[in-house]
Amino acid sequence: SVVDAADRGHEIARQRASGMTGQEIKESEELANDLSSRYKSLTATSLMHLTRNIRSVVGHFEEAKQILDPLAKLRVIAEGAHPERAEELERDFDQLTKGMEIKGVTQSLPKFVHYMDGMAKALNVFGDTLRPTDYYEMFKYGRAATTALSDDFMLKTAPTLAQELGGSSAGKALSSFYTQFGGGKMSNKAVAQLQQYGLLDPKKVIKTKTGNVKGVLPGGILGSEYLQPG
Repeated sequence: SVVDAADRGHEIARQRASGMTGQEIKESEELANDLSSRYKSLTATSLMHLTRNIRSVVGHFEEAKQILDPLAKLRVIAEGAHPERAEELERDFDQLTKGMEIKGVTQSLPKFVHYMDGMAKALNVFGDTLRPTDYYEMFKYGRAATTALSDDFMLKTAPTLAQELGGSSAGKALSSFYTQFGGGKMSNKAVAQLQQYGLLDPKKVIKTKTGNVKGVLPGGILGSEYLQPG
């Protein structure tokens, strides 16, 4: 239609303005047409938009091409659950790609596909209470905790927090948890409570002259090593 042709023209202009070469734009259009023929609910223009956005995040067109297919599959699942939110989901997926970059999984195709599969399962399970943008907000506000917590946790446990609290609040909660247990920044009362539960290394507890617990040295919380990357 005339509208579709106009939308396609506008997207090509945006791709050109973003710095994509003529060859990249041509490949982007061919790839979008191919994927649209397989994923009927996605228009070629929306897939070209997604390609441009991915490229801007990961920095290279070749990498963007690799992760477009698994991202498109996830979007089909998300739109299947929320067909009335097609335009909103386009913005959600722009943010989701940024979240994947924050988490550091866009550089490895197997890891990216692993995340897409895990997210697809979570979206199917939680339906209306979990959206793709919740992952972006968890990764954004989780800060250091985002890179420290395992993929298994982020794909199986974290979604239960996000659907209950919302992505932003879940991310902030994870960040706070990491700051306290990984960085040791907590109140004296909290440190004393950890000692009561037997979760402190006695050799690394800082006490006052009267014997009260007032702090803990780095590595003094038992299990804190599990909150470090790797």
